[in-house]
Amino acid sequence: MAVSEKPLIVIDATQGRREIFPSDFWRFRDLLGQMTLSAFRAKYLHLRSSFLWYYARPLTITLVFVLLRATADLGSGAPYPLFVLTGVCFWFIFADVFATVSGAIAREASLIQKVYFPIVILPLAQMLARFADVGLALIAIVGLQIALGVGTDFELLLLVPVIVQIMLLAFGLGCIVAALSLSLPDVREAAARVAVADARIDRAQREGRFDMAVFAGYTRMDSGFPQFGLSPTGVPERVHGLFHYVAAGATVTLP
Repeated sequence: MAVSEKPLIVIDATQGRREIFPSDFWRFRDLLGQMTLSAFRAKYLHLRSSFLWYYARPLTITLVFVLLRATADLGSGAPYPLFVLTGVCFWFIFADVFATVSGAIAREASLIQKVYFPIVILPLAQMLARFADVGLALIAIVGLQIALGVGTDFELLLLVPVIVQIMLLAFGLGCIVAALSLSLPDVREAAARVAVADARIDRAQREGRFDMAVFAGYTRMDSGFPQFGLSPTGVPERVHGLFHYVAAGATVTLP
């Protein structure tokens, strides 16, 4: 009885420069789709209030800016609330994509050691899942345009290249941090602390309870400037000062 021999495939770390997208990347397109769907479900579908929570952050910050500068106008016909909401929404998208991409490889380190697949799939799936944030942001922006009587037109399509640039920039920077976190101990420890903080917030949201983080900081800066001024005795001397900066507060996470 002949015994069929299975082909032996040896996976070893390559030396030198490696391709970001290997030649067999297309064969794992189904895995990419599954991981993207899994990331989307983990962010939105495990909580009934996830979509409302997404709007809470940008709307709250926009309200604060509007209250501080209620009568401001950009001079170009764009209302100030619309200007602030657009910037805040896309800033949160950039920050969220960067944070998830930078920690994607570290979170799945055990899976990478057991199964072979292109590692770039992990951060890429996280980025693709965050395109849902783009859709939610556009809904808020268009809704505010209608509410303010600005109206919408085809100029809204100009946001498409901007959105693509934001996502690619966050993806690239996140991949750099993810690679550094695997090689540098300090970066790896910082990434681990960020992952623990995100996990604690996520657990608080799943359990439907409040979470609060208290922070404080003090900075002492001794600075000099090239400009000259007059001393108390009337002698010209360079401008020099000692600056103290104190910051304290608390971040409250709602369920």
